[in-house]
Amino acid sequence: MLQNFRILISDTPLFCRACQGVFLHSLKARGPLHPGIPAPAKEPILINCHHCRQSQIFVAGEFRDFSPAPKLGELSKIAGKSRLQVKDTVYIPGSPCTGTIKSRFRAGNQEVFVVVLPNGEEVRWPAPMHQAFGEMAMTEYRLLPAAVGESRIGDSVYHVSRERFGLVVGILFGRESKLVVQFEDESLLLITLPESRQIPENRALETLATEAVQKEFPHGFAGLHMEAGQGIIYARGTCNSLQEAHQIRNLLENIPLARGAVDILSVQPEVMVQDDTLCEQIVDALLHPEFSLFGLNATCQSGVATVIGFCRNESARDEAIRILETIPGLRGLFLDLRLRPHDEPGEREKAQTVAQALRSNATLKEARIRVFSQNGILFLEGFVRSSLQRNAAALAAMWAGRNFKIENKLRIIRIPLAGKQAPFIKVA
Repeated sequence: MLQNFRILISDTPLFCRACQGVFLHSLKARGPLHPGIPAPAKEPILINCHHCRQSQIFVAGEFRDFSPAPKLGELSKIAGKSRLQVKDTVYIPGSPCTGTIKSRFRAGNQEVFVVVLPNGEEVRWPAPMHQAFGEMAMTEYRLLPAAVGESRIGDSVYHVSRERFGLVVGILFGRESKLVVQFEDESLLLITLPESRQIPENRALETLATEAVQKEFPHGFAGLHMEAGQGIIYARGTCNSLQEAHQIRNLLENIPLARGAVDILSVQPEVMVQDDTLCEQIVDALLHPEFSLFGLNATCQSGVATVIGFCRNESARDEAIRILETIPGLRGLFLDLRLRPHDEPGEREKAQTVAQALRSNATLKEARIRVFSQNGILFLEGFVRSSLQRNAAALAAMWAGRNFKIENKLRIIRIPLAGKQAPFIKVA
């Protein structure tokens, strides 16, 4: 299982259940996850303690860095601690609730903030002028214990009754699951999570998973075995295709009360395909004219493919997975598509000029070429039928502009691929 989590996301201090303290942990994922960019809530993340070397499975939705941005009003600044501005949500220590700053004005040697409470009542909070703030001046907090159910690992928190600041450093899952908070003096507090975030017993979860998969895949269930631990379902066994493995994963992730699922499945294709052929089929499939993918590099070893490239929108990754999983003979897939929504000023115009020059060249009528720009270089990628076409494309691109730098990455494919698309020349 551990080898599937091969992408290191970060190293961060977290609470270790075995060590009973906060120690540095490595976070690893099966695919690329980027802090600050929301990921699927049940995408598993492997955390490994640097102190005791023990591992646990968490999911993306349990971390602030991989969850959607909080809704307006969920986080608050703290009066006396934070630098306040009009329209901020603020909590005044000792108050029964938060409010929104309506206005501010100066009164003598004080700055007065007018705060509107949820019931419409207005209160005034005075603060010294030119107050000095620390490095946390703009930090927004979740208020505990009220917001314990919405808190995620990495959230900054303020405990209302204890009047203390802290950070969520972990979650303990068991008969009674708890949030772990570390205060500024490094002391720890465990707060029981609400019923909605408690986990079922392992045996009950195993039964739910077994029944769901047996119902959906009655003919293939003999090769599968379900286990559960700390709210995570583990599926072991064999299946015939990546597509089937993905369907099993989606089914398990949607089981009520499951935190997430990890499929430890061995794909045994009915037809074995050579790695070079798989690479060609992968690039061929991703060079579809409707896909906003470019800069593609595919490698394959023993049927397990690694694909690196760029995309113009977030949905491209799901589209690519959906297409690639249908390729016969593929046993595994690691996809790393980095988002590049825009080019540098003027670069796209250069690419359009090159594409038009290629379209005007009669030699390239049967070619499939994608033009894109990166670091001031214009790249040609795709498929042509001969060395003549490859050379003709490079010459046409270079003559399109005197100062254009061209990188020719066109591949010669003499035998039509099974998934052959219509010829096209376009800008990525």
